[in-house]
Amino acid sequence: MRIEWICQQGGGRVVVFFNGWGMDRRAVSHLVCDDDLLLISDYRKLEPERLPDLSAYGEVRIAAWSMGVWAAFALLPDWGVSYDRLVGLNGTAFPVDNRYGIPEAVYRLTERGMNEQGRAKFFARMFTEEVERQRFRGQEPERALPEQLEELAAVREAGGRDWIDGVTLRWNKVYLSEEDVIFPTANQRAFWANRCEITPLPGGHYPFYRFGCWDEIFGGTTNDQ
Repeated sequence: MRIEWICQQGGGRVVVFFNGWGMDRRAVSHLVCDDDLLLISDYRKLEPERLPDLSAYGEVRIAAWSMGVWAAFALLPDWGVSYDRLVGLNGTAFPVDNRYGIPEAVYRLTERGMNEQGRAKFFARMFTEEVERQRFRGQEPERALPEQLEELAAVREAGGRDWIDGVTLRWNKVYLSEEDVIFPTANQRAFWANRCEITPLPGGHYPFYRFGCWDEIFGGTTNDQ
């Protein structure tokens, strides 16, 4: 697990971001942040004991995307951090699940096909517009393919249903992209029904070009509204 301070000035407010599979800081490098920013990624091994103490902050806001939603479900109860806002984007507590996540057969096919060409295809499928695909090429993660493959396998092995029994988190809002072919929108909607307010977004699995800053993610204003 990687824990990285993108900005740490010791201000009154901090944003914690649980990143998606295979990503690094580049995935959200375009988003303006006026607060301290802590990024969590690489879920080959979840290590809640390594998470920093945030009790000095007056406000803690947490966002989680894709596999980061599962990681937030898994880590936040043990972390014990008191948060003010918790927002999810295109993910659920069950990353590999025929009803609430990515269907198992599809996930295993993704694993088997995850070579250099497969990774490029995966990134392309996160978008519905070519202009966004081209833009993301400048933000693709600088991570080695073998460790990304290890992360895929680790999430599949750890992301079953039994572990979530008794886990309760207060989610303020979840964004679901209407054309997500990576993490099926219908499965996400089935999971979040009666759990949290759902805000639909246009486009595919990667939602962050709909926002210009972190405040918009937590406040609900997008570039398309």
